[in-house]
Amino acid sequence: VQDTMVLLCEVAGLRRPEVFRGLTWKLVEPSFKKDVARSSGVVLRPRRGENTVSGERNRWSEARVPMRKVLRRKGYGQARLDVPETFEGIDYEASAVFVTSAQLRTPLHSDPQPGLLAHVDGRKDVVILHPDDSDSRLDDIMQLRKMSGTHADVTAHLRGLRYFVCSLDPGDALFLPKRWLHDVQSPTATISIALRFGL
Repeated sequence: VQDTMVLLCEVAGLRRPEVFRGLTWKLVEPSFKKDVARSSGVVLRPRRGENTVSGERNRWSEARVPMRKVLRRKGYGQARLDVPETFEGIDYEASAVFVTSAQLRTPLHSDPQPGLLAHVDGRKDVVILHPDDSDSRLDDIMQLRKMSGTHADVTAHLRGLRYFVCSLDPGDALFLPKRWLHDVQSPTATISIALRFGL
């Protein structure tokens, strides 16, 4: 994709999260969604009775799973695929394509690098905490990582803290500076690209 590095450098100058409507379509090829749906990969499966998936709490499947299965079955799991080598200037080791089943949550976490979450398909909701507030109650807030439930349950525990919620539709992209805690929920099956860059 042309001019990706220029775009990421401009975005990296931001100090706060920002949603860019329609930006994803400038970054990905039109066939990207179909290519992902036709692929396969290992999947994180939630624990029985829970709706959260994270590398700390869940195991990766041993066998490769078709992405169509992940996209069609509610609560099935989340796959992390390699990012196509069409992006210039990103950290490919830290970047990933996430394919997430409907009704799953990735619990509260932060990323060590600034990044752009380019949303391709479905609807994704993100709760984002201001780092100044989250640092003051970090031990308390990190207990939310262990909590199953929805964003309504998460935000009920954030009273008195600065946070905001944004919804991403296909084509939207969310810039997240490093260290901003965020909790991601997929009411529908979703495909997103997490582009990380160390600027």
